[in-house]
Amino acid sequence: MLFGLFLFANTLSAQVIEGIGTVWNDSYTEWEIFSEEEGVVGEVRMKWPTQLNYREWDFTLGDELRGTIKRPWENDKSQWEIRSFGEIITCRTAWQNDLTEWKITDNDITLHLRTRFTNNYNEWELRNDNHGFFAIYTTWENDAREWTIIDELDEDISDTMKMALIFMVVYHSLPLN
Repeated sequence: MLFGLFLFANTLSAQVIEGIGTVWNDSYTEWEIFSEEEGVVGEVRMKWPTQLNYREWDFTLGDELRGTIKRPWENDKSQWEIRSFGEIITCRTAWQNDLTEWKITDNDITLHLRTRFTNNYNEWELRNDNHGFFAIYTTWENDAREWTIIDELDEDISDTMKMALIFMVVYHSLPLN
């Protein structure tokens, strides 16, 4: 069963993105990204689904954006790398053992993503507005299969960095964490 909505106000890879959700009702290993006009325009998939290895993922968006999402160390959820066509986005927790606030950087721009309320993973937002507004929240409270996004980020925020923002929220809000 297809689930999911991520709403974007802007375009991503020349496509208006309006949703992302789990492909299967009982699994968080495959996600599809949707556009109202074009249907499925991208995906985020676990690299090794038969092993349930949640530390490596692949993503695509349209014909232009492809990349990987990986935790560099097996048992350390505090750091991730998102790579796409030579661009590397690093995501690190702002505080040790606290998955509710993240520093996301490409070494030129750093964004601070956090939960809106402490210990509530249903709503996330950027802490500073130097590069525009970004918020993401579950479409239905406490249901991590569907999300709504408000993306009013500046044009200097790359599509890869936007995928990093989205993945950090979705992954760290899953009930398996």
